Amino acid sequence: MKIIEKDVSVSKNYVKSSLVMCDCGNIFTLQNSKVNYQKYCKECKKESSTTHNMSYTKFYRTWSDVKTRGSNRYSVSNCAVGLSKNWEVFVNFKKDMYETYLMHVSKHGEKNTTIDRIDNSKGYFKENCRWATYEEQNKNRSISILIDGQTVSEIAKKNNLSYSCVYFRYKSGKKGDGLLKKSERK
Repeated sequence: MKIIEKDVSVSKNYVKSSLVMCDCGNIFTLQNSKVNYQKYCKECKKESSTTHNMSYTKFYRTWSDVKTRGSNRYSVSNCAVGLSKNWEVFVNFKKDMYETYLMHVSKHGEKNTTIDRIDNSKGYFKENCRWATYEEQNKNRSISILIDGQTVSEIAKKNNLSYSCVYFRYKSGKKGDGLLKKSERK
């Protein structure tokens, strides 16, 4: 919320009010004494307190987790990531992400649907978030080693090798077939 014009009116009790704009775009007058602690207009406040009957769904828990991670500036894994101001209210998150969530769930199932930041150095906002499977999300981790678009774990599983075997071969500089072939000992 931002102040557009200060002291636009005075009530009969000499209470001064300012003209303010809510994040949603609504413009209204608000007593100066309330400007510092009221964050939303009446419509947004009502909408955010209205029961949406989704409190016990995975979608709502995802939003709650995103809100916690995005606003925790001291989290090691989300250092200075941030949360879209718009997503501080559940209905805004739902408006941005629910339709794509339902499409992902219908294709991959609810248990294999997670929210993923496209660029991990940026925060949680509509343009930087997508729904992904756990496998897709693991590929997007900053610590993942990708070899020709596959993780070390995927290569190991596909070729019936242990993770550590493929990992150490990769770290020793082997590539292509060298990752998969058994070394010949003399």
